[in-house]
Amino acid sequence: MEEAVFGTEIVPLTNRFRQIFSIIDTLKNERVKSAILAELKIKADEYFKDFNPSTDQKVFAALMTIYYNDIPKPNQPSVFREVEKKYDSDFNKYAAYIYSKSIFASKQKMDAFMENPNSKELNKDPAFKFVKSFITEFRTTIGVVYSQVQVDLEKNNNLYVHGILEMKKGQKLYPDANFTMRLTYGSVQDCVPGDAVYYNYYTTIEGIMMKEDSTNEEFIVPKKLKELYYKKDYGRYADKQGQLTVCFITTNDITGGNSGSPVINGKGQLIGTAFDGNWEAMSGDIIYEPLLQRCISVDIRYVLFLIDKFAGAGHLVKEMTLIE
Repeated sequence: MEEAVFGTEIVPLTNRFRQIFSIIDTLKNERVKSAILAELKIKADEYFKDFNPSTDQKVFAALMTIYYNDIPKPNQPSVFREVEKKYDSDFNKYAAYIYSKSIFASKQKMDAFMENPNSKELNKDPAFKFVKSFITEFRTTIGVVYSQVQVDLEKNNNLYVHGILEMKKGQKLYPDANFTMRLTYGSVQDCVPGDAVYYNYYTTIEGIMMKEDSTNEEFIVPKKLKELYYKKDYGRYADKQGQLTVCFITTNDITGGNSGSPVINGKGQLIGTAFDGNWEAMSGDIIYEPLLQRCISVDIRYVLFLIDKFAGAGHLVKEMTLIE
């Protein structure tokens, strides 16, 4: 739910309004109420500063379609039945309706609402009705089961940690990577995980083409990327040999929660983004194995190449300071 429903810009802000207006009508102190609304207005202004409604609408439609197809109907919010009846289960049409009518998709409509904010008008808003349906019904269905799972997980996690502390009494242990600032150091190295098995320390765009499989969604290569490959149109992001590096591996430790972490060299420069580990090091959450453990990162040059040459958003690159 967190990644699907809250994966757009519009939902978190709408939910913030839902939370505030669930209590604001009961407030009798007008000064407190005015202060809360003023803060909410600031949040809304910050939101619209970088908000792109057309992009957010596409993301909303895509995520809701996935949620609708993957989650059993008994666990879906009742608002989905409305989408079935009014929009023939087409979330592109439903998204178009929300983003054309909601105050949360228009700075002008939001400003007009904030001139006289009230729950009656808010409850008519399509984005607000969607979020309210989702949050309320999630808590009474999946949320109940989820809460119990979390209780059981916490209980067993405490037991597990207690066992680890007893087993390694007196030793210094890593903290949990999730929700913490954590640094790990290492070096770019190849890997020899077994007899006659060798992994070079980097991969190139050649590997993407070799693995292309039009029948497997994860290995479909976009037409635009193939065109750039055949033309060798890598711009300033190719190495001295004219090759485009895609990923590299290092001896850094990585675990769940580290994905997306910046990889920084000894000069403090961003050189990549960590996203995975190798199969041979699946035991890494229990013990770090120097000969097997590798962190897989996407090379920052490939990221910039995708932004600039593939996506045609070179104006974003111009805002950055690149060191070559």
